[in-house]
Amino acid sequence: MANVHVQGLPELLRNMSDVQRKHVPFAVAMALTKTAQKAQAGVLDVMRQRFDRATPYALNSLRILPAKKSDAQPFARVYFKDDAFKGTPASKFLTPEVYGGARGAKRFERALIGKGLMRGGQFAVPASGAQLDAYGNVRRAQIVQILSALRAFGEQGYMANRTSSKRSQRKGAAAQYFVAAMDGVEGIWQRKQFGHGEGIRPVFVFTGGAPHYRVRVPFDKIVENVARARFVGEFKSAMDYALQRAAAPRG
Repeated sequence: MANVHVQGLPELLRNMSDVQRKHVPFAVAMALTKTAQKAQAGVLDVMRQRFDRATPYALNSLRILPAKKSDAQPFARVYFKDDAFKGTPASKFLTPEVYGGARGAKRFERALIGKGLMRGGQFAVPASGAQLDAYGNVRRAQIVQILSALRAFGEQGYMANRTSSKRSQRKGAAAQYFVAAMDGVEGIWQRKQFGHGEGIRPVFVFTGGAPHYRVRVPFDKIVENVARARFVGEFKSAMDYALQRAAAPRG
């Protein structure tokens, strides 16, 4: 989250007439909002460049809070939404990418910990048996199969996914997944039939520490640089628009 504030306004106000000053609150709010939109576009450009196959969900999670002319100190905001109907809110899973550092536990991992299948402080890292989608993330259908097989859904979540769980069990998918330590490696394993017989492969490996990320999208810096570069021009355009609208004949 980053706020867009007024940049260099005193100099612009110095030679304004009383008529022009009347429209300043509107023009400031409009300029801040337009600048925030430019900053949003700048952050999205960097995300597309630096993320490997950025998901539409991640890209669409970047939002704008428009400025209000009624505020004593107006500002606009660029932020990642912090709610999600399913999965992890973007404000949480993108924070390590933006600011660097360790990521928090995902809902999938919290479910495993709550069931006692994984210790607190452990994290599940995809292994060779994980089915990845076009964006490099483990497919949700496989996550549902695993949680169903391990009875790791919360009651509400389990009932909501009971149909897909039964379908998975009919196919034998649910019974294939189990938690174990194999050759000293803890994780979720899959028993699978191969051409030469039955075998076992890891789907997730449990690690003792959180995955760490370097800063890939300097969010605050991008917003700050765009604000410095664009606010004055946006304010002038907003003032021109306000004056033209006020001078237009009313029918």
